[in-house]
Amino acid sequence: SGPDEGSPEPESESSEEAPEAEENGSVIAMIRPINKNGISLLSVSLEVRSFYELFEAVRNADSDIEVVFYTNVTFAHAIDIAAGKTVVMKSSDATARIMSLGSSVTERHFAIYGNLILESNVILDGTGSSGTPVVGGIDVRTGGNLTLRGAVIRNCKASIGGGILLTGGSSVSMSAGSIPNTVAL
Repeated sequence: SGPDEGSPEPESESSEEAPEAEENGSVIAMIRPINKNGISLLSVSLEVRSFYELFEAVRNADSDIEVVFYTNVTFAHAIDIAAGKTVVMKSSDATARIMSLGSSVTERHFAIYGNLILESNVILDGTGSSGTPVVGGIDVRTGGNLTLRGAVIRNCKASIGGGILLTGGSSVSMSAGSIPNTVAL
């Protein structure tokens, strides 16, 4: 017998084609719920066309999610990862996807209260439009967990923490990747 039509199928590990863009702009990312084993559920997905749509989708997700980037993204402000929620971010293929800061951003890319997993080919860049490091990076708050699986956090500076700021009761796990050119002042 064939697969149950009501059951979502897990995502394959192959690279993905970007969905067709609609009239209001190009798709920058696809967001899908994931199950507790980290397997993407293909039956439900949300196309994201701007930083603000990305911010709202992460904030309003009622389950753990996977964010697959098709292009670079400029952050307008930090994205909070809520307690009890897991967010996995990765590139759609072998191309590095850069998450940079907008010209007036003076905060980190993420504040983590839950779990954030950054896969390879994801780069958080703290360089502002002036070409010099402004802030950026990640603030891992009490109870938060950051996992780096080949991601890069670069060109960040802050009064404390440089590229990653850890608060008591938080954790970081790094199996691959780098944190170059970051400074705690």
